[in-house]
Amino acid sequence: IDAAEPMLDRLRTKLTREPDVVKHRATPIGGDGRTFMLPLRFGMAFIAANSFTHFLTKTDQEQLAGNVFQHLRPGGLFAIDVFNPDLDRLSRRESRRTQLGKYVVTQENRSVDYPTQIIEMSTCFHIGEECRERVDWSMRYSFRYELEHLLEKKGFEIVRLWGDYQRHEFGEATDRLFVVARKPPDADMTVVQFMRAEVAQPL
Repeated sequence: IDAAEPMLDRLRTKLTREPDVVKHRATPIGGDGRTFMLPLRFGMAFIAANSFTHFLTKTDQEQLAGNVFQHLRPGGLFAIDVFNPDLDRLSRRESRRTQLGKYVVTQENRSVDYPTQIIEMSTCFHIGEECRERVDWSMRYSFRYELEHLLEKKGFEIVRLWGDYQRHEFGEATDRLFVVARKPPDADMTVVQFMRAEVAQPL
């Protein structure tokens, strides 16, 4: 699910290079994480690669978490992957350069609003020394307990906390903040739903 159609187009292009078993399991859907509605319930949902930081207000984040909660089956998992904020680094205007095809891409944080925890970012696509296109955008960083409290408020249970993609323990020096939460197994489950879930369990 993505609100940006160009991102969905990128996914569709990538899917053409995948085997049929992958193509059949992926359905790109245009929508907003806060308000999408599907007639389905899932065993897992995740929002990866700092995408959660694009929800800039407390209300936005609560709406997202609440909507995900409603689309999970009882016992379903929700994983959030964001960067672990380092206030010392955020206080410096840092720039990062990467090569992307024919472009050199520079990205820098132009300012930080500490009360709102919003970083104003700028990305430039260079050919030679000329910036051919510039994109200004915002992101909101979150701290560990802030995320935990948000998810618990919306009904989740916190089950895992990791500090990198190798699932090492989260700590002060880790770059990433992975929070894995679970919808309680008995949440919203009627007797009929419970019986169906038991029957559906693999032998």
